[in-house]
Amino acid sequence: MSIFFNRLYFDPTAVSGQVSVKTDKVIGFLRQIIVQADTDTTVFDVLINDGSSLDLFSREDIDGELNELITLPVHSPLRITVSGSTKDEAFKIYLAIQERSN
Repeated sequence: MSIFFNRLYFDPTAVSGQVSVKTDKVIGFLRQIIVQADTDTTVFDVLINDGSSLDLFSREDIDGELNELITLPVHSPLRITVSGSTKDEAFKIYLAIQERSN
């Protein structure tokens, strides 16, 4: 069995303080989440939920950048939502997924 990391990247732009992106089906562990606003002073919230709309991860009042290491088992598409942004601007979203192949 091999273990490898898959890095997903999105660069959406918030409209009315919100933006959402969706991954294909993910099987493995979500290991790192990075969400960066274009401006260091932008404050925003991040929510990640699965294909059943179950909330898996939530952080509020992030100032400029979220960079968090986690171990979250996943087995569905993920939706990453940035909301409550104090500016309509571009965001960079990086996800590190640990996957297994047999």
